[in-house]
This record gives sequence, structure tokens and C-alpha cells, in this order.
Amino acid sequence: MLTPSTLSGQRARLADIRDNLIARIAEAEHEGRLGKVEGLKVGLTGAEEKLAAAVFGLRASLVGGRVGGGHGRVAAEVPHL
Repeated sequence: MLTPSTLSGQRARLADIRDNLIARIAEAEHEGRLGKVEGLKVGLTGAEEKLAAAVFGLRASLVGGRVGGGHGRVAAEVPHL
């Protein structure tokens, strides 16, 4: 079962992954490695979608809503973190 504490930990880990990908994209752009940039951007999109879902799940669990019943849907907007 997902609890607020596990969702909070997941959110923190995903935020770290997102931040690392942003730094790696900047480095690859600086080095002119455009193929690497594109691949990292795909990973960044996935991380941001999972982060948005984790934030949505955390908020839902804090207000007593269901967690994990969204049929794969992600929140319509990625919240500013």
C-alpha cells in the first residue's frame, strides 16, 4: 500500500533524477552531443510524468482520495516544484 511517507520518498527520488537529467542535458549540449541530448530529454519527460503522478498521488492520499486508480492518467498539469 502506498502511504504518504513512501510517496514523499518516491517524489524526492524522482526530483533528484529529474535534476540529474537536467544537468546531464546541459553538459551534453555544451559538448555538442545532440544525439545524447535527445535521449536524455526522453528520459526527462518520463521522469517529469512520474514525478507529477507521485505528487498527485501524495496530494490524493493526504485528502483521503484513492491512490493508483487513475488508469494510467497523469495530472493535467505538472505542478511547480
